[in-house]
Amino acid sequence: KVYLTSPLGGRATCAIAVLFLGCLVGSASPLATATSSAHEARNGNLMDPPRRGSERAFSTVSIAPANASAIPDRTHGAFEGSVVRVAGDPILAAQAASVTAEELACRTLEGGAAPAIAGGCGAPVEDWVATMLQGLRETKGACIAAPQVGVSKRLIIMSIPAERIREEAQYLDLYGEGKQISAPFTEVMPPLVLANPELRPLSEDVAEEDMQETWESCLSIPGKHVVVKRHKSIRYRAQRLDGTVIEGVAHGRLALTLQHEVDHLGGILMTDVAEAAPSGASEPRADGLGGVSSTTHWDLMAAPEYDMRTFTIPGSHNVA
Repeated sequence: KVYLTSPLGGRATCAIAVLFLGCLVGSASPLATATSSAHEARNGNLMDPPRRGSERAFSTVSIAPANASAIPDRTHGAFEGSVVRVAGDPILAAQAASVTAEELACRTLEGGAAPAIAGGCGAPVEDWVATMLQGLRETKGACIAAPQVGVSKRLIIMSIPAERIREEAQYLDLYGEGKQISAPFTEVMPPLVLANPELRPLSEDVAEEDMQETWESCLSIPGKHVVVKRHKSIRYRAQRLDGTVIEGVAHGRLALTLQHEVDHLGGILMTDVAEAAPSGASEPRADGLGGVSSTTHWDLMAAPEYDMRTFTIPGSHNVA
């Protein structure tokens, strides 16, 4: 079963065949622990870690996962002619600007032109969203940040394809974490747009067991895998396309990927924060690699309950 959450908090159940095919980037980038003086506030909200790597150190961190044989061969990422920018493009190293109220505001389009996205209202931000969706489809991605398509704005698109649900369920069963990370965070999720996202650790004192080493890939660095340490769960606050502020706590694959995407908004790539090598404390997660071949999450966009301007992360709530 797959659940859609309406803006009013209701859930509609869609019975679908879960296809085991493909997904994108495993994670999102590390939040700094609140107690570390080395971590600086960026844009006044996101705590980012110091960079550990550089493009010159690319080859030293782009090593194969120990359990690489278990990773599906699903090529994904930017290619010549795609709208997705690749590492080395200056926009990927820049601080993205906040999405403004004017950019979220509906407007009448000249000549009766149709909005850039289905169900749109003509807001300028919708043009960027349309390009980001194009980038996801072209590169077999599941999540993407606006700078990756040349738009230096604090805007991301998140989705959870069918194959990631199966892979995460296997991981949670293997490591006994299923009781802590449960539905709706292990359910297929159609694309949702978050403007001006902010992330925070769950507490000021972050214990080692609250962190997870995970193998990551990135649409802007095709063919590369690195290990990054992430928070297993994180608090988030963001705006929907209709301007409503939402907040909540994300767990599992969604939490890991949120951190990776929000890093892009601070000009940080996975190679900038990669571990030189796994710590050896536990096997890094390797369930978030490879391109997306499944279409279930895209198909859910046709559901009557789905509205890209108001669809939000399951379990989130509106901020008064």
